[in-house]
Amino acid sequence: MYNELRNLNFKITTTDTILGWRRDGNLRLNFGQTHYENWVQNNNSRLDLNVQLNQRIYYQYRKNLWDNQVYLQYGLSKLYGEGLQKSLDRLEVNSIYGKIINPHLSYSYFANFRTQFSNSYDYKRDEKKDYRISGFMSPSFLTTGAGIMWRRNNNLYINLAPVTWRLVSIISPVYKYNNQEKKFINSDETEVFGIPAGNSSIHHLGFNASLYYKLELFKKRWSIENRLALYSNYLSNPKNFDVDYTFNTRYKINKFVSTNFTIQAVYDDDVFAGFQIRENFSIGLNLNI
Repeated sequence: MYNELRNLNFKITTTDTILGWRRDGNLRLNFGQTHYENWVQNNNSRLDLNVQLNQRIYYQYRKNLWDNQVYLQYGLSKLYGEGLQKSLDRLEVNSIYGKIINPHLSYSYFANFRTQFSNSYDYKRDEKKDYRISGFMSPSFLTTGAGIMWRRNNNLYINLAPVTWRLVSIISPVYKYNNQEKKFINSDETEVFGIPAGNSSIHHLGFNASLYYKLELFKKRWSIENRLALYSNYLSNPKNFDVDYTFNTRYKINKFVSTNFTIQAVYDDDVFAGFQIRENFSIGLNLNI
């Protein structure tokens, strides 16, 4: 017997405009259940719960514009016969200020902050959760710099910042698994996230490029959002770019139901030697207020 209920999604969306300020965002609660009985190919029943809050606050008056985006996401999974495991964890704030030169060009200053809410573990190697591999503010990434922005409208801009400072830090020790020694090693004894052993932070100076593009079709029933950030460290291997790309598309089936698909690809060889990929698909109920 096979029974499956996937991604019951409750969503609240708001849009406000007051004296040059504009705010819009959404709150999603996704619930999923997969259950198997005597299923030959798989019998790992599971429960999934994800909470996602996205907000965009935008200000434009005379020659000043200020665009802020906040992404808060957290998810848990419960596998049959096992404890709770974290499946999604993201806390990110983007902010960019522009001093308008002409209708499409602005001097700009941006800031990006990324971390997570709770501890992460290598569940396959550390079933007892004795060795956290990351946690709140461990690591955190703060990137900020000045440059110039080309902007067609609120849904399309490119920002180039040739003078960008990045701080990578941890506020308490974490662990890294050593494949040769077959054990976890404390960050006091090994490099983690590019931070030398025994240190709590590292600074970089480099070049940052970012792109934001949102397309709305069919009377705004279908939206496609792209976010891309590239970073090169002048002080160490400047030809090597860190990449963070997020693609999100949502289709509004009717007033109450929509589908949402997200894929994120991250490349940072200080964290992992290859691309990190995250995908999420949901079909859910919507409530607009």
